[in-house]
Amino acid sequence: VVGKGMSYEYILEVLSQTFASSRPRILFVDIDGVLTVSRRERLLDLEAVQLLQQIYSLGVTVVLASGNSYPVVRGLSYYLGFRDGLIAENGCIIEVRGERLDLARTSGMQAAEELVKKFGLKFPRLVSYYRYDIPLEGYEGKDLAEIKKFVSDRYKDLELLFSGVALHVHPKECSKGRAAKVVAEMLGLSLDDAIAIGDGETDVDMLRSCRLGVTVGDAEEEAKKAAKLVVRAPASTATKEFFRALMYFLLSAGRS
Repeated sequence: VVGKGMSYEYILEVLSQTFASSRPRILFVDIDGVLTVSRRERLLDLEAVQLLQQIYSLGVTVVLASGNSYPVVRGLSYYLGFRDGLIAENGCIIEVRGERLDLARTSGMQAAEELVKKFGLKFPRLVSYYRYDIPLEGYEGKDLAEIKKFVSDRYKDLELLFSGVALHVHPKECSKGRAAKVVAEMLGLSLDDAIAIGDGETDVDMLRSCRLGVTVGDAEEEAKKAAKLVVRAPASTATKEFFRALMYFLLSAGRS
């Protein structure tokens, strides 16, 4: 672990230590809680998006890595100009240069339907867009440990994860970390040259797999423990701090 901090200078120091003999070539970015103005509000921070586009223009491949459905992540990636690759449904589906690849074989829908009946959870409005990783809402005030145990006892190939926005009935065979590795390899890149930024339990193995894992200040504790850098501000405010430092680092590396 490199350390945890918040200042612009400290972020630059972490980047310089981590990429002392190389430069980052691929950046995996979660959406909710990272590019949004808060973890609870699904509103993109357009300044953060603009900074991300500038990083892309400096030669870093940008991959949106989300628990959102494939249609949502694909549409957002396409219109923002990040068309090299994407990760949807927390690693169950990827796309690389227009080619979709489903990494999952198991769907969590049957288990999700049972959780709705037994624990009073709710499906989000666009649940029909999801194929493998099934999100659930209405978890506030409920015993998440009990619900997780119920899933693990009844479904050996599934687990229940919390993204900070929703509960996810998730196939164990998939993860954002595994998906990131596949995407990078298909692009001829390596996770040794990768940065990941996230905020939830669903981001943990991606944060660990990449050379530099970054979280926002209000991330889940498991995500913070997995990261090498925690930027203390919340949600997109932290993301913008990191993006500005990364841009300066990339420009400085280009001049050296």
